[in-house]
Amino acid sequence: MRFYATRAKLYGVFNLAQFQYREARWILEELASHEKVKELPSNFAMIDRFARRLRAMPIWERDIPWQLMRDYRDRLDLIIKNINAGTLDLILRGLDAFLKGDDKGLNPLMQFHHLCSMSWEQFSAIGQTFEDIVREWFLPTWMGQLGSGEEPYFREIKS
Repeated sequence: MRFYATRAKLYGVFNLAQFQYREARWILEELASHEKVKELPSNFAMIDRFARRLRAMPIWERDIPWQLMRDYRDRLDLIIKNINAGTLDLILRGLDAFLKGDDKGLNPLMQFHHLCSMSWEQFSAIGQTFEDIVREWFLPTWMGQLGSGEEPYFREIKS
């Protein structure tokens, strides 16, 4: 019952992640574009804001029996840790080195871009994953039994 009591908070995270993904696609596209280097600090700040806002949702501190949510919380923590560690400065120094001929100078930007792109794409899908799989847990359906029980507790469902 406690799991179902968290549904409203889960839906809040799902909606926020969907909104952020739609916005982040444009921001991340600009982040990786050499033509938009001047917008890099403001785009980076927006990604920082998105990560902190999503991480501030109260659902992450609940004990939810869904490993995916714990994995995504850890991913958000990794993004924020990278931001706090001065990744923007590292990216800017790397771009400066790249312009001087060091191809490896782009690595910090590409790594951060990949981490954020992959993360928000996955964050945006957790609502659908919940609807397709998790919502049936603990319900008397075949999928519900498959996802929430151990073998001794499986039983035949009569249709």
